Amino acid sequence: MSIFDKSICRVTYTHTDYSDVWGIYVGEMKKYFNLNLDHYICVNNKKKNYLSFFPASTQTLLYNDKFKYAKRLKNCLEQIKNYKYVLFDHEDMFLYARPNFKKLLKYYKLIKNGTYDSIRLIKDSLSTVTESRYEKNLYEISNNSCWFFSIQPSIWNLAKLIKILEKNLDSDIWELENASQEIVKKMNLRIAYSNDKSKKRGKYHYDNKIYPYIATAIVKGKWNTSEYSSELEKIFNKYLINPKLRGKHNVRDNILSSNYFWKIIKFFKLNNLH
Repeated sequence: MSIFDKSICRVTYTHTDYSDVWGIYVGEMKKYFNLNLDHYICVNNKKKNYLSFFPASTQTLLYNDKFKYAKRLKNCLEQIKNYKYVLFDHEDMFLYARPNFKKLLKYYKLIKNGTYDSIRLIKDSLSTVTESRYEKNLYEISNNSCWFFSIQPSIWNLAKLIKILEKNLDSDIWELENASQEIVKKMNLRIAYSNDKSKKRGKYHYDNKIYPYIATAIVKGKWNTSEYSSELEKIFNKYLINPKLRGKHNVRDNILSSNYFWKIIKFFKLNNLH
């Protein structure tokens, strides 16, 4: 099936430390997102035994492990030619149901015509928003918001995403999110997120039937069964996964061990938002 034009591709960031998730990602995305859309993976190693999980049509973008996340991703994105837009995700952000492709196409057209620079496919609990006048179930993030940028599945203007990364090259994934809020604001980027008013899932995100994915399947190296227990139990059974090998992330981990939680608190304090 093909709904997008040739100006957009799909880009998935991953690492060989997460190779046990690759079979799941490929299988679930093939089931629910089987589109004729060129797919790139950003990865640190090109060994055949790893990449045998991915279809032969998948193109590999290599990064150097010595760099932090932002520079790794930037270097990969700069290797992409002939595309102006990307649908970006990670290997542990796979779908668990069929998305609304008509909505996704409308979102893409809004980015392509310059209405937005990015549309995130999940609602967060920190952004200040207003309803979009262009599309139902779409919310524009206000320029006076404290939160704009998240590493979650999103449709991006590729050049704009690269510019954000250029300003934070020495950042890991958590540092990148915190540091990019003020940068996105200064760049006056137009960002929106999709939300169909589904229930809240965990501390920071809401479900979205328009693009129903797990956000995220792995937290701090463990399976995120504290937030996606039923969805992941089905995955464990389907792919014969022993969850004890990674361990299960629980609510206590969320409260006591999450760097993300404490960094958000620090972000609010530094910006006098507490």
